[in-house]
Amino acid sequence: MERRATDWRSTAVDWSGAAAVCVTVGGIMLATVLSPTFSWTHAPLSELGVEPGVAWIFNGGLVGGALIGLPFAYAIATEISGWKHSVIGVTLAVGLCFMAAVGVFPMDSPLHSPVAVAFYLTVTALFAIDGLLRLRTRAGKISIAFVPIHMLGWILWGAGYFPGPGLALPELYGALLFSIWVIVLSPKAVVSIET
Repeated sequence: MERRATDWRSTAVDWSGAAAVCVTVGGIMLATVLSPTFSWTHAPLSELGVEPGVAWIFNGGLVGGALIGLPFAYAIATEISGWKHSVIGVTLAVGLCFMAAVGVFPMDSPLHSPVAVAFYLTVTALFAIDGLLRLRTRAGKISIAFVPIHMLGWILWGAGYFPGPGLALPELYGALLFSIWVIVLSPKAVVSIET
């Protein structure tokens, strides 16, 4: 009975990363669909966090996704042997805390911009750290490639190659790269290509 309970908990933790992605991206997308005023080309995603009627969905998705993802980060840091995985797990946990802070401190808060920038910088750092520490694996090579790919999105937006001046599209681009990393590239990925 004890073993069965442990197996169930282990499986739940293994899937918590994917669940965190579903809750977070699902909350973002649901808020955009329900918002009567949101514009992908002229607004930041964070505008949803202060819009009546959908703010709780957007902010709740960020906070809920982060809380669900923390056991996944902890498992990477503790269940896989070696200091490298500890560093990757801790970096992921820091990124998730910043993601939650984006929901806790919405756009009308003076702390919003610092935590939002910190989240995207930590995500980029996660790709770099994971890539360098697991460079001999296929997943590590793709992770390190995500660094310039992520930065390219912001460069293209800054140069005016995205449709409209809004931040929502480059923000979603970064969020989707992060989601791919969690589900496919991370050391405890659901669809692992680490070999």
